[in-house]
Amino acid sequence: SEVLLRDPRKTLDMSWIDLLVSLKACFSRKDRRRVEKELQEILGAEEIVTLSVRSGFDLLLSAVALPKGSEVLFVPGITIPSMVQLVEAHGLQPVGVDPVSPQKMLPATLEQLVTPKTKMVVISHLFGSIHRADHIIKEAKDLGLLVVEDC
Repeated sequence: SEVLLRDPRKTLDMSWIDLLVSLKACFSRKDRRRVEKELQEILGAEEIVTLSVRSGFDLLLSAVALPKGSEVLFVPGITIPSMVQLVEAHGLQPVGVDPVSPQKMLPATLEQLVTPKTKMVVISHLFGSIHRADHIIKEAKDLGLLVVEDC
């Protein structure tokens, strides 16, 4: 059964047992280094775990310190407003890329979209679907762009 909140329109997509296990994990103390090592073994060395996509994205934008006015492509250009606000707060220019069609959310190539100011591509996997983005990721890396997948 699902955990219901007071407002019947809002539900948590988890069972009571998931909620209880999560609460237990929040209140149990673990050795930080052991947890970091476990996460590194599971995720690999290039991943970081953050509170949310937005907090991780803000941390990333702070760490990479792109030049002011740099463009950040959102592929597709459908995202939550706070992601765009974060880009703007860092002095960067968000650029939304229209989906090719409702069935094809990613463009075939970035060639026509990238300018000398483009420094990062954010690929959003929307509505519970996973887009085949290997070609976009490879092209972006070949162009020297940072790639962020918002899953």
